[in-house]
Amino acid sequence: MKKLILGIAVMAIGAISTISIIVATVLSPLNPYSYNGIGGWYGCLLGMDLVMPFTISIIVAIIGLAIAVWGVFDKNN
Repeated sequence: MKKLILGIAVMAIGAISTISIIVATVLSPLNPYSYNGIGGWYGCLLGMDLVMPFTISIIVAIIGLAIAVWGVFDKNN
């Protein structure tokens, strides 16, 4: 049960940070970016230097999901 709660908490942290970065890119038409001719959301992520935090937040969410699934299927409980 503890692994499940930990996994859900870690996954929520990763999901919240991912959503906040996506919101930042959606609000970017207020200050549009074109990074070396690359436009769209990826160009905005590159222009705002958010590619690495976006990748890390997705990895954190996936790790949290893995811990939660591990907690559900743990045979000790």
